[in-house]
Amino acid sequence: MPQQSTCTQACLAIEDTSLPLLSEVLSGLVSIDKENDQLITGVETDSRQVEAGQIFINLSGKRAHRHEALNKQAAVVIECSQQRQHSVSKHSHYDHQWLLVTLQELKKNHGKIIHHFHMNPSHQLNCIGVTGTNGKTSVTSLILELYRQDMRQCMVVGSRGYGQSVSSVKSLCSIQYTTPPATQLARVLSEAIKTGCEAVAMEVSSHAIEQARVSGITFDTLILTNVTRDHLDYHKNWHDYQAVKAKLFHDYDARNIVINLDDPTGRKIAREYCGSGSVWGYTLKSTGIGCGVEVVRAFDIQSSIQGLSMKVHFRNQTMKLATKWIGDFNTQNILSALTALLASGYSLENLVKLIKDINPIAGRMELINPNSKGPSIIIDYAHTPDALQSVLSCLQKICERSLIVIFGCGGNRDPGKREIMGRVAEKYADQIILTDDNPRQESSSSITNAILKGVMAPWDVSVIHDRQEAIAHAIEHAHKGDIILIAGKGDETSQDYHHKQIKFSDKKIANYLLKLKLSDVCMV
Repeated sequence: MPQQSTCTQACLAIEDTSLPLLSEVLSGLVSIDKENDQLITGVETDSRQVEAGQIFINLSGKRAHRHEALNKQAAVVIECSQQRQHSVSKHSHYDHQWLLVTLQELKKNHGKIIHHFHMNPSHQLNCIGVTGTNGKTSVTSLILELYRQDMRQCMVVGSRGYGQSVSSVKSLCSIQYTTPPATQLARVLSEAIKTGCEAVAMEVSSHAIEQARVSGITFDTLILTNVTRDHLDYHKNWHDYQAVKAKLFHDYDARNIVINLDDPTGRKIAREYCGSGSVWGYTLKSTGIGCGVEVVRAFDIQSSIQGLSMKVHFRNQTMKLATKWIGDFNTQNILSALTALLASGYSLENLVKLIKDINPIAGRMELINPNSKGPSIIIDYAHTPDALQSVLSCLQKICERSLIVIFGCGGNRDPGKREIMGRVAEKYADQIILTDDNPRQESSSSITNAILKGVMAPWDVSVIHDRQEAIAHAIEHAHKGDIILIAGKGDETSQDYHHKQIKFSDKKIANYLLKLKLSDVCMV
C-alpha cells in the first residue's frame, strides 16, 4: 500500500488519555459481544504502520497486507464482506489471537471507524468543507483569516498543508495529499481541538470524495466553488467528475450547503438537493433559483492591481466591501467565504470590517512587488484552463502595457488540458513563455509541444525549459506598466523532475531577479 505522509512529531503529538473498546469503535456498524470486546490502541489503513493492539482496516482486501498486520500483532482485521451480512470471527495467527470483522461498504464506512476511535473530533468543531476545481485554497485560507481577524482560532487543511496560519508554506505542517487519508485527518482534527480551535476549513478534493477520505466527518457547512475541467486522468470522464463533486453534497448531510449559483453544476446541485440542511447561494448575476435559498450577491465590482472593491447585498442589507485581494474572479472566492460565515452566524457588517485588512494568500494572485518601478509580477497557482483564463482575462483588463505569461503543465497529469491552456494563453496574453512546471516522469519537450498545439502562431512563443531562465528572460525584457504572470506553481517550494524534488520558489527567484534589474546589475 502507498506510504502515508505524516507531519512532524510536534504537529501530531496527541496523547490519548483513555482507550476505547472495540464495541465503541464499531458502534452503529456491527455488534461485538462481551467475549470479543477489548481495548483498542489505534486504527490503521496501512499495514506497514500497524502496532500491537490496533485495528487494521484492509481496504485493498489483499491477503499479504492482512498477514503483514498480523505479524505486527494487530488485534482486529476489518475487511469488506463478500456476503449480505456482517460477521465477527475469532482466529489465530501462530500463537496470536485476532478477530476478523467483515463489513459491507467498507470503503464508505472506514472513516466512521477511525473517527469513532478518536472520539469524533468533528462533533466539537465547526467543520467547513470546500470542494470545486478552482478556489479551494483561497476560500479555506480566507475563512481562516476572517476567524483570525475576529480573534478566534481556526485551522486550515489543504494542498499547502495544515495549521493555523497561511502566511507561507513554512507556517504549515506538510501533508502528502490535498485531503489527507481518514487516519491522518482524524488526528489533525483532534489536534485542532487540542490547540483551542473552534473551526476547521478543509479542502475536499474529488479524489478524497471518491475514496471516502472524509467519511466519518460531520460537516457544518459544505461549499462548492465551481466545476470545470480537471483530473480527467483519474476520473472516467467529465460527467463522472461532476457526479463525484455532487456526491459530497448528497452523501454528507451538512447543516448548510453553500453553492456558486453562477456555475451550471452548482445550480443543478442546489435544485436537486434534498438533504435537511439550509441552502445558501452566492452570485454575481442572478438573484436566486427559487424559494428557500439564501442568496448573497455582489455587484458594482471595481478591480485594480492594488485590490478589489464591490457592493454586497444580503437580505435587505447592501454594504460596500474593499479588499487587498487582486482579480475580479476572486470576487466569487470572497463571496464563497462570506456566505459560509453568514451561514455560521456572522453579520455582513462584521465581515466587511474583518476582510479589509486581510492580505492576499501566498501564491494566489500574489503581487510580489507593490509600488515597484519595474513591471508588476503576479504569482498564481492557476494550472487548469479555466483558472488560467480567469487570471489572464482579469489581468488583461488592468494591464497598462504588455501582459506576459510564464507557464507549463505538470507531467503525468491530464494531457488533454495542455492544448486548451495554450489556446487560452494566446487569446489573452501579449507574450507567452513556456517553461517547465513539474515534469515528473514525462519529457519536458513533449509537454510544451502539446501546449503549442493549441497556439495558432507557435513561432511567437518562447520555449525556455529552465524555469529560472524563463523568469529572468521575462523580467529582463519587461518595462514599467507590464504585468508578468508566473502561473502554475503558486508558492510551491520545489520542482518534481524524475522522482527528484529540486528546491525552487517562483517568488524568491522573481524577487531576486527584479532587484538585480532595478539596481542595474547585469543579469545572468
